[in-house]
Formats: sequence, structure tokens, C-alpha cells
Amino acid sequence: MKDGKVVSHLSGHSKAITDVLFHPSHDVIFTTSKDKTAKVWHASKNGYTSQNITVHSDEVSGCSLHATGDYWATASLDSTWAFHDLETSKTIAQVNANSPCACLSFHPDGLLLGTGTADNDIKIWDVKTQKDVATFSGHGSRVDSIAFSENGYFLATAAGNVVKLWDLRKRKDVQTIELDSVVNSLTWDYSGTYLAVASDDIRVFAGKTLSHFATYSKNTKAVTDLKWNFNASVLAATSNDRSLKIWGQK
Repeated sequence: MKDGKVVSHLSGHSKAITDVLFHPSHDVIFTTSKDKTAKVWHASKNGYTSQNITVHSDEVSGCSLHATGDYWATASLDSTWAFHDLETSKTIAQVNANSPCACLSFHPDGLLLGTGTADNDIKIWDVKTQKDVATFSGHGSRVDSIAFSENGYFLATAAGNVVKLWDLRKRKDVQTIELDSVVNSLTWDYSGTYLAVASDDIRVFAGKTLSHFATYSKNTKAVTDLKWNFNASVLAATSNDRSLKIWGQK
């Protein structure tokens, strides 16, 4: 980030990459792709080597890392999500979700997993039993991004141009925000204080009331994804204008 230079170029997917995830404590990168595969990239002296996950029969739409750091999950438009062992790269379970899975995220406690579906619903799964334990309905289009708050009490979801905040204890939506453009991604900072939303611009909302905090709008095309650093002083965003912008204090 300091020099703005590329340090590694990972090549191997044959179609567009849909998600990228760093492991917080190992030099490992996870990627998913429209080529129906997911990859685990391990650092070596000669760059990165990859292991393939090929259990899905359609686009792999996203991935999420378990709280222990030992397991990860993938979602697919083949209507399944799968649970993998990081050390062995073996698939432990592949679960039929009965609807194309457009996104997924582990709950902070690692016991639950949420998926956003093409049927406009959010499903909450018990990781141990792989059972659907709750379904949240209310969106009017495919749910493309979900994010649990840091304490696990709230879930933010995006579908079309609508963002909803769900109270998992009450099992209902408590806030709804309608933007003027499609939302591509959303993410909480690590303290759960701020929710960043990627659409034609970047909107930041504060608190569980989702009061508007800031808007960043120097991109010429839609913002596709964003990530916070650990103390929420920096926000990184990618865009269809082929740029990576770092927002925050210099």
C-alpha cells in the first residue's frame, strides 16, 4: 500500500473472479470464480501455488473463513454451499440450499452461516448439522451481499438498491435504506461501528441505526467491493473504472 506497487500476480482462473479473501494469520489467499472453481493460494519461495476446489457445478459466487481459521466455505449458483478443511483442502460437506447462493458469510461465533439466495431470501444454517434454522424474507430481488456485525446480533444485507439491517435476536428487519443505485457489496468495520456500502459511490453508515456518516464519490463507474483495515482508519475500494482507491488519513 505504501508504494502502490503490485507484489504478486496470481493467475489460474479461466473466468472472472467473484471474491478474494486473505487469511488473517497465514500467508494464504482464497479466490472464487465464474469458472466453477475456488482456489487456495499458498505462498512459496517462487510466488504462490494453488489448490483447486472443484465440487461446484456452476459459478462460485463467494467464500468466507470460519472463526477458527481452520475451515472455509464457498457459495455457488448451483444451489449449494460447501465447507472445506484448509489444511487438507478436502470438502467436508456440500449442502443443498434449494436456491442459487449468491453470497455467504460465517457468523462470528462460527456456529452459524448465512447465505443470500436468488429467491430473495437470507438463510441461516447450523454449521454442525448443516440444517436451515432460520429464513429472512423481505427483499425484492437476489441477495448479493451479507455481513454479520462484530457481536453477531445484527446482519446487514443488500439486494438491488436496498440495504436491510436484521436483528437476529428478534428475527426481523429493523432498518431499511433505499439507495439510488445497485448495491454490489457491504461490510462492517471490525468494531461494528460503521457499515460501508458499495454502489455507484461509497456510502458509510454509523451505528445500528444506520445513520448516514459519509459519502465518497470519485469513481467514474460502480464500486465493486470494499474492505476496512483493523481500526477503521482506512477503507479500500475497487471499481469497474479499473481503479483501487484507498480512503482515509494520509
